[in-house]
Amino acid sequence: MALHPREASGVSWRRDPRVWSIDPCSRSQLGRKWLLVALVVLAAVPLLVALYQFVLITLFYRHNHYDECAPFFPRTAILLPAWNEAAVIGTSIDRLMLLDYPMDSLRIY
Repeated sequence: MALHPREASGVSWRRDPRVWSIDPCSRSQLGRKWLLVALVVLAAVPLLVALYQFVLITLFYRHNHYDECAPFFPRTAILLPAWNEAAVIGTSIDRLMLLDYPMDSLRIY
């Protein structure tokens, strides 16, 4: 019966228990490494959230719903301070009346 080349060379297929054991010094180093990995992952969270928002914006930028919305004009009051302005107050009121704004939502005082 022929031997496998590794068996013939004297290399054992069994695992050496010393290879798998961790001495106390390297356990603390391993803990520090995992802590650094956790901090890097935690620091990447804001970048991933920003990337997610960027992807959402690029996917839904064509969804324009402005055609479905009715124009909204809130009620607006305009107060004209007029102290010794008799020469220009008429022109100011005329210009305000020419605004492209619904008159039922506009009050001029």
